[in-house]
Amino acid sequence: MIAWVESHGLEVLVMYYVFAAFTGGMPTPSDNATVLYRWAFSSLSILNGSIARLVATQLPASKVGQALTSGPPIAPIVVAKPEAVEPKEEKP
Repeated sequence: MIAWVESHGLEVLVMYYVFAAFTGGMPTPSDNATVLYRWAFSSLSILNGSIARLVATQLPASKVGQALTSGPPIAPIVVAKPEAVEPKEEKP
C-alpha cells in the first residue's frame, strides 16, 4: 500500500484531507439518531483515525514524505518600510 501511496503522492494526501474534513464535520449522534447514522459515524471515525496513524507513522519514512519535507527552501518575506514622503507645499 505504501508503494501505491508513493506513486500517487500529493493526490492521496489531498484526498485524505478532504476525507478527514468530511468525517470531522459530521455531528455527533444524538440520543434519537438512527442506528445507521451511529454506525456510519463510528465506522468513519475509526477509519479516519487508522488512516491518520498510517500517515503519521509511515509517510515520513516514505519517498513522498521525504520529498515533502526536503523541498526547496522558502524565501523569507521581507516587509519594507516605505520611505517617508515629505509633504508638498501648497501654493496659495
